Amino acid sequence: MQAIVDDIVFHNADPQKHPRNWNLGLILKEYINIGGNLLDDAFAGITEEALLESLTKPEESSSIDINSFCLPNMPKPPNSFRGIRKKCSSLKRWLCICSDDSYKNGRYRTTTNLLRKYLGDFLIASYCSVIEESGYDDTYIREIEVNVRSFGHRNPLEEYKIDGCRFFISMLGATRRMTIDTLFQYWSSPMESQELYL
Repeated sequence: MQAIVDDIVFHNADPQKHPRNWNLGLILKEYINIGGNLLDDAFAGITEEALLESLTKPEESSSIDINSFCLPNMPKPPNSFRGIRKKCSSLKRWLCICSDDSYKNGRYRTTTNLLRKYLGDFLIASYCSVIEESGYDDTYIREIEVNVRSFGHRNPLEEYKIDGCRFFISMLGATRRMTIDTLFQYWSSPMESQELYL
């Protein structure tokens, strides 16, 4: 999900130019489109002007809390990053954003990084919040996180490769189960286990 958000920001924000020169309307439109129902309520009244105002305010503050970061006057992300694993995941995403060499440097690089962090956190936290409310266990959520992360390529060929790998892994798993079932069959039946020693 973070990769999709990064892609939206990359194409519409230039860190060498002031945020008023960015294509904020397109950022909002694409972001709300990918979020679907998750973001409809939260971002319904957000305009380009409101986003521009919130992007210029972090420059005035000297420190920012990355664990509970929210752009000023913008919707607050759901509190889904509870626990050490989720906080570590959030911090790793932030470190990846800061050390990303694929994005050009400029005076407003920090602002673009904060926008990427905020939009990514909001989308991921909203998604995790819905999954947690649905009552599924943590293992299922982790599997979904992996699937969603792999979707971030937005490249059909990559998706095809990933689907092929999943199919291959599931086939290996099925073959392994059949082999183990066949081996256990002899040990579970006394008559067949005696035949092994004859």
